[in-house]
Amino acid sequence: MQRFREKAYGYLIVSLREYIGVNQAMLVRPGKMYERLLARCKTPNEVNRLHIALENRLTPVEIEDICRSESMLVLRANALAAWVRRRLVASKPTDGSHAWKLQMQHLAACSGGKISEPYSRRRIGQSMIFYSGSNESTTKRLIVCFTGGFQRMMVPAPSFLQNLPASRYDVLVLKDARRQGYAEGLPDVPGGFEGLVSAVRSIADRASYASVVSLGTSLGGLPALVVATRLGFDKGVSIGGIGRDRDKYAAATMAATLEEFQHSGANLLLVYGSDNQRDRKAARSFEGLASVRLLEVQGRAKEKIGHNPLHRLLLKRKLAMFLDRALDPSAPGYAGPTGEHASVLEI
Repeated sequence: MQRFREKAYGYLIVSLREYIGVNQAMLVRPGKMYERLLARCKTPNEVNRLHIALENRLTPVEIEDICRSESMLVLRANALAAWVRRRLVASKPTDGSHAWKLQMQHLAACSGGKISEPYSRRRIGQSMIFYSGSNESTTKRLIVCFTGGFQRMMVPAPSFLQNLPASRYDVLVLKDARRQGYAEGLPDVPGGFEGLVSAVRSIADRASYASVVSLGTSLGGLPALVVATRLGFDKGVSIGGIGRDRDKYAAATMAATLEEFQHSGANLLLVYGSDNQRDRKAARSFEGLASVRLLEVQGRAKEKIGHNPLHRLLLKRKLAMFLDRALDPSAPGYAGPTGEHASVLEI
């Protein structure tokens, strides 16, 4: 029986990989595919893993189609009924799909805009996903994203993309499944970290875009700064990234590049939560380097920000504003000179 379940779950994962890997134009409706994948899950844990996988990959339009089958009122009623059964009746655990849809609709509401951003999704190998809109790329900004250990930009992919207008941005997302901070490159790209740099260079053609910016979160923060410096991007942004002294994740090639920060003149911004001492120390390890700016995110009335300021910005409905300014190479905001104190953003 156990072997049968493992085989069935393996088939589920294969189906999911096939679904998320093809061009969006070739897909069946995401809502229908979701129901098929959900039906193959045998345990609540498998359902949870399915939801995480979808959150890390799908576009706003795809998530909207999945949630469209049920109104907000129906979702709330079903989620409440599932909670009552679980707490009072002690019946078999529910699949959690209603609560998940409700959560995704709530995050969509926090992202503002009644129309989902029309991104299309194309997978490049196993470690990269390219999201693009319909406008000509020469008028847009390309964001090269380095995810952290949870394979996301601190918030679900649909929520992140919904706060970046598809008419103005293309987004390339990189994922290091080995969770080594990209020190060994990408699992399916040969050549280690140098191979990663070459792969990004081949995709991020600066002549095809108005500007190119790298953005990294957590373990992806330091690589985002390094690649921005190496490839001459218009800006590099790290959010909750590791510091220069974290040798555990810094390959020799990456460490060598860090010394170039002093002379490169790269436009770099490091963001951290005010109450996270590790992130504060990591960001301030870059103080004194040319063109490096620090931004400390603080909560009002001692509200905790922690390691994930993007999630707090999303819930406060300020993520779009933050990304617009943080990712703009010429924006006057978030560009105060480094010194004894970092610039402060209170949310």
